[in-house]
Amino acid sequence: MSLPPETQVAGEICMIRTVLTCVLAGAAAFAQTTTSVPPSGQSSPPAQAPRPVVPVMPPVAPAENLPPDTTVITIPGVCPGTAANAKSGACTTTITKEQFNQIVSLITYSNQPLNPAARRNFAQNYIQILAMADAAEKSGMDKDPKFAELLKIMRVRTLADFYRRSLEGKYSNPSDQDIEAYYKQNQAKFEQLQLERLYIPRINPKTPNMPRADFEKKAERVASEMRERASKGEELSKLQVEAYNTLDLASPPPTDLGIKTITSISPVWQSDITSLKPGEVTRMKSEPAGFIFYKLRARNVLPLAAVKQGIIHEVSKNNMDTAIHAAMDRLHPELNEQFFTVAPSGVRPPRLVPSQAPGATQGSAAQKPASPK
Repeated sequence: MSLPPETQVAGEICMIRTVLTCVLAGAAAFAQTTTSVPPSGQSSPPAQAPRPVVPVMPPVAPAENLPPDTTVITIPGVCPGTAANAKSGACTTTITKEQFNQIVSLITYSNQPLNPAARRNFAQNYIQILAMADAAEKSGMDKDPKFAELLKIMRVRTLADFYRRSLEGKYSNPSDQDIEAYYKQNQAKFEQLQLERLYIPRINPKTPNMPRADFEKKAERVASEMRERASKGEELSKLQVEAYNTLDLASPPPTDLGIKTITSISPVWQSDITSLKPGEVTRMKSEPAGFIFYKLRARNVLPLAAVKQGIIHEVSKNNMDTAIHAAMDRLHPELNEQFFTVAPSGVRPPRLVPSQAPGATQGSAAQKPASPK
């Protein structure tokens, strides 16, 4: 008996999907470990007697050359389509190359073919699953109410996953117009900024006993002076060395930050830096660690060709998120807060109090008799 390509195969997909995902991981590992290496120090095997000459078989045709309707799996005695035949076992399930590739594509979310080792391992595990399912049907487990309920859950989950995959296919290739529009609307994301930074700490590790307020005041004054001189064109690296010498600080960090994008910069500085022209410096800011200001040496925008792949990913993700939010926003679910309440982290659950004996008044069991005066 041959499986119809659109009914029987599709009907089995949601039943075996989780298992076959694990199978593929095992198949990939198997494909990478087909060669064994003898332990070090092991002697070579002894010479064997000459064996009879075996006729050379003609090479097997590559799998890609097989027609789509070629039978690639044959399973005698398995016929999950009809209950009567399943009980008698008088039938044979066959799966064609096209059907097998469809199963692989649906489960792996990919149209990429498996390598020969992974393909064979996949088929062997798939046969085992079909055999187990056939045995379950013959034993009547498919009539179990729990099985029917599980199928409902799996159907909902598979439908949701199938919808997500359809969205991925729909939005995976945004149009050139969408790509260019995103590029123009987000120029700041694609800017390369050559930045320098002058940093003076609030505390001098060499003089920890010095009153902190005194050093902070002096450090702020020096940083403000360095910022003023940097705005007039003096080299930032030399200014930082001078500032550290003035404050008796050791090991000034490098001022050159290299090339940055605006998204890699702390949000508290982004607006200050994006407003700069090459050669200009930001205002000085007091942060918990110390006093800081930046200088912009140069800026340029990456060409569209250099960032196109990143834009495709971002536009696709945004379109996907919009579609998913649209599906969710039309719903207004409510949760029973009494049933779904979660205790805050670190809060101990309420302690159970033993029930009182019949007739006892509240607190009577815990109170001691009054002491005589």
